[in-house]
Amino acid sequence: MYAVKGRSYRGINPGAQLLPGEVLHDTLPFDLLVPTSSERNEEIRMGIGRWIDDVARGNGYDNAVSCASYVSSGMQKNKAEALALVAWRDAVWAAAYALLAAPPVGVTTLAQVITLLPKPAAFGWVADPIELIQLPPVNPSA
Repeated sequence: MYAVKGRSYRGINPGAQLLPGEVLHDTLPFDLLVPTSSERNEEIRMGIGRWIDDVARGNGYDNAVSCASYVSSGMQKNKAEALALVAWRDAVWAAAYALLAAPPVGVTTLAQVITLLPKPAAFGWVADPIELIQLPPVNPSA
Protein backbone atom coordinates (compact mmCIF):
# COMPACT_ATOMS: atom_id res chain seq x y z
CA MET A 1 0.00 0.00 0.00
CA TYR A 2 1.14 3.51 -0.72
CA ALA A 3 0.33 6.90 0.69
CA VAL A 4 0.50 9.35 -2.22
CA LYS A 5 0.60 13.15 -2.10
CA GLY A 6 1.25 14.92 -5.38
CA ARG A 7 4.31 13.24 -6.90
CA SER A 8 5.58 12.00 -3.53
CA TYR A 9 4.75 8.64 -2.03
CA ARG A 10 5.69 6.31 0.79
CA GLY A 11 5.04 2.65 1.42
CA ILE A 12 2.76 2.02 4.40
CA ASN A 13 1.34 -0.94 6.30
CA PRO A 14 -2.40 -1.61 6.24
CA GLY A 15 -4.15 0.53 8.83
CA ALA A 16 -1.33 3.09 8.97
CA GLN A 17 -2.30 6.72 9.46
CA LEU A 18 -2.36 8.91 6.36
CA LEU A 19 -0.78 12.33 6.64
CA PRO A 20 -2.73 15.43 5.59
CA GLY A 21 -3.21 15.51 1.82
CA GLU A 22 -2.22 11.87 1.26
CA VAL A 23 -4.38 9.42 -0.68
CA LEU A 24 -4.21 5.65 -0.18
CA HIS A 25 -3.37 3.44 -3.20
CA ASP A 26 -2.93 -0.34 -3.40
CA THR A 27 -0.36 0.09 -6.19
CA LEU A 28 1.66 3.08 -7.29
CA PRO A 29 -0.11 5.16 -9.91
CA PHE A 30 1.66 4.78 -13.27
CA ASP A 31 2.20 8.54 -13.65
CA LEU A 32 4.45 8.50 -10.56
CA LEU A 33 6.76 6.01 -12.27
CA VAL A 34 7.15 8.12 -15.41
CA PRO A 35 9.12 11.34 -14.97
CA THR A 36 7.53 14.60 -16.01
CA SER A 37 9.21 16.52 -18.81
CA SER A 38 10.68 18.96 -16.27
CA GLU A 39 12.03 16.06 -14.16
CA ARG A 40 13.46 14.42 -17.27
CA ASN A 41 15.04 17.70 -18.39
CA GLU A 42 16.60 18.21 -14.95
CA GLU A 43 18.07 14.69 -15.03
CA ILE A 44 19.47 15.36 -18.50
CA ARG A 45 20.91 18.75 -17.44
CA MET A 46 22.63 17.12 -14.47
CA GLY A 47 23.93 14.32 -16.70
CA ILE A 48 25.36 16.80 -19.20
CA GLY A 49 27.16 18.56 -16.35
CA ARG A 50 28.62 15.22 -15.21
CA TRP A 51 29.68 14.46 -18.79
CA ILE A 52 31.52 17.78 -19.06
CA ASP A 53 33.23 17.17 -15.71
CA ASP A 54 34.15 13.61 -16.76
CA VAL A 55 35.81 14.88 -19.93
CA ALA A 56 37.82 17.41 -17.88
CA ARG A 57 38.82 14.62 -15.46
CA GLY A 58 39.84 12.46 -18.42
CA ASN A 59 42.25 15.25 -19.34
CA GLY A 60 43.79 15.42 -15.86
CA TYR A 61 41.68 18.09 -14.15
CA ASP A 62 39.56 17.71 -11.01
CA ASN A 63 36.48 18.91 -12.94
CA ALA A 64 35.45 21.44 -15.59
CA VAL A 65 35.52 24.37 -13.15
CA SER A 66 39.09 23.50 -12.19
CA CYS A 67 40.10 23.39 -15.86
CA ALA A 68 38.29 26.62 -16.71
CA SER A 69 40.13 28.38 -13.89
CA TYR A 70 43.29 28.18 -16.03
CA VAL A 71 41.80 30.44 -18.72
CA SER A 72 44.05 33.33 -17.60
CA SER A 73 46.99 31.16 -16.64
CA GLY A 74 50.55 31.92 -17.62
CA MET A 75 51.04 28.21 -18.29
CA GLN A 76 50.27 28.04 -22.00
CA LYS A 77 49.26 24.36 -22.12
CA ASN A 78 46.74 24.78 -19.30
CA LYS A 79 45.47 28.06 -20.73
CA ALA A 80 44.92 26.48 -24.17
CA GLU A 81 43.10 23.53 -22.60
CA ALA A 82 40.94 25.88 -20.53
CA LEU A 83 40.02 27.95 -23.58
CA ALA A 84 39.15 24.77 -25.50
CA LEU A 85 37.06 23.42 -22.63
CA VAL A 86 35.16 26.68 -22.19
CA ALA A 87 34.43 26.85 -25.93
CA TRP A 88 33.25 23.21 -25.93
CA ARG A 89 31.21 23.64 -22.74
CA ASP A 90 29.48 26.72 -24.14
CA ALA A 91 28.70 24.93 -27.42
CA VAL A 92 27.35 21.93 -25.50
CA TRP A 93 25.04 24.03 -23.32
CA ALA A 94 23.79 26.12 -26.25
CA ALA A 95 22.86 22.95 -28.13
CA ALA A 96 21.50 21.24 -25.01
CA TYR A 97 19.15 24.07 -24.11
CA ALA A 98 17.83 24.13 -27.68
CA LEU A 99 17.27 20.34 -27.59
CA LEU A 100 15.57 20.48 -24.19
CA ALA A 101 13.29 23.30 -25.33
CA ALA A 102 12.18 21.35 -28.42
CA PRO A 103 13.31 17.73 -28.14
CA PRO A 104 13.23 15.69 -31.33
CA VAL A 105 10.61 12.94 -31.36
CA GLY A 106 11.89 9.88 -29.50
CA VAL A 107 14.81 11.65 -27.81
CA THR A 108 14.13 11.12 -24.12
CA THR A 109 17.36 9.91 -22.50
CA LEU A 110 20.70 11.46 -21.61
CA ALA A 111 22.53 9.04 -23.93
CA GLN A 112 20.33 10.10 -26.85
CA VAL A 113 20.85 13.79 -26.09
CA ILE A 114 24.63 13.42 -25.80
CA THR A 115 24.80 11.87 -29.28
CA LEU A 116 23.32 15.13 -30.62
CA LEU A 117 25.71 17.46 -28.75
CA PRO A 118 29.10 18.83 -29.87
CA LYS A 119 31.87 16.35 -29.15
CA PRO A 120 34.98 17.19 -27.12
CA ALA A 121 37.32 15.92 -29.86
CA ALA A 122 36.16 18.75 -32.14
CA PHE A 123 37.61 21.14 -29.55
CA GLY A 124 40.91 19.33 -28.99
CA TRP A 125 39.89 17.09 -26.10
CA VAL A 126 39.94 13.31 -25.74
CA ALA A 127 36.72 11.97 -27.19
CA ASP A 128 35.67 10.01 -24.10
CA PRO A 129 36.65 10.28 -20.46
CA ILE A 130 38.94 7.61 -19.07
CA GLU A 131 36.89 5.12 -17.12
CA LEU A 132 38.41 3.63 -13.99
CA ILE A 133 37.57 0.12 -15.16
CA GLN A 134 39.93 0.65 -18.12
CA LEU A 135 42.92 1.30 -15.86
CA PRO A 136 45.26 -1.59 -15.03
CA PRO A 137 45.05 -2.98 -11.49
CA VAL A 138 47.45 -1.59 -8.89
CA ASN A 139 50.13 -3.93 -7.60
CA PRO A 140 49.73 -3.68 -3.80
CA SER A 141 53.26 -4.99 -3.18
CA ALA A 142 54.93 -2.32 -5.31
